[in-house]
Amino acid sequence: LLAYALLFQDLGFMLATALLTVALGLLYGGAWKRCVVGGALMGPGLYLFFDKLLDVALPIGALWKSG
Repeated sequence: LLAYALLFQDLGFMLATALLTVALGLLYGGAWKRCVVGGALMGPGLYLFFDKLLDVALPIGALWKSG
């Protein structure tokens, strides 16, 4: 969770959340494929929910910024 907090701003909400989801899934004994699919769905899904539906400003990350 500390790594998530430290990387949250630089990686952005979607990527940091996806990586956290994969890591926690593996920590609790999940299969690689399921954890990766879960992370790939959880990051963008939660971003859309919080940023678009609830209008909560979330960091997009340095990787996604243009220019």
